[in-house]
Amino acid sequence: MKVLIPLFSFVSLFAQIRFIDHVTPTTQPFETYLFVTNFRDIPCDIQFLPYDIEGNRLPDVSFSLQGHQSIKYKSDDVFGTNPVSHFQILGDTHCGVTIGYQLYDGQGATAHLIESPQRYTDFLIYPGEPEYIFDGMAAVNFGVDPAIITAYVRASDGSDINVVELTDGLPRLHKGLWLLDELVTPDTATIVIHSTEPLDVTLLRGTRPHVVPGYLFEVVPISEPSEDFKAP
Repeated sequence: MKVLIPLFSFVSLFAQIRFIDHVTPTTQPFETYLFVTNFRDIPCDIQFLPYDIEGNRLPDVSFSLQGHQSIKYKSDDVFGTNPVSHFQILGDTHCGVTIGYQLYDGQGATAHLIESPQRYTDFLIYPGEPEYIFDGMAAVNFGVDPAIITAYVRASDGSDINVVELTDGLPRLHKGLWLLDELVTPDTATIVIHSTEPLDVTLLRGTRPHVVPGYLFEVVPISEPSEDFKAP
């Protein structure tokens, strides 16, 4: 621990704490994998500080990697039977963490998502084709107060087709899960998400069970490039 604690002294508002915000058990519908790679030729130490979906701390997990070593584990082999939902990453920054999601049954491909310090209050996605895919969103509240999260389903002219309050108060470090494809209409051009608190977000798009082969994709949140984008 004496090696890991000094990391906090380097964390600023612009260098956010490292997190993986979506972990699922290695059961249906996904098999979930953790990848850790040491990008340098010197050893590195890394530690996971896990939380359950309600933000309660669970037992820590530590790894030591040799130079350029890469390891891969199923999430259950790392966390056991603990109901891990998301986790903080401490340790050497040249030791990178990626999570992979793969369909449990049938043919498919793994979606790899890297750790990210990015937080969002406002972003949009372009929805997929709901007859073939689902659009799933996992979000962890990294703010101080409970987050009110609202989805604006918009037409191509920018008008609101529908406005849906996804939650009226997601507590700090709690995670919420939503299927955004359920909001899509034939006239939908964008789905805009607004949160009253900063969120760490994972967006996954996947094929329906009857589609073969089955695939998962990461959907990157889109925010206004030059200044804070505000949804309402």
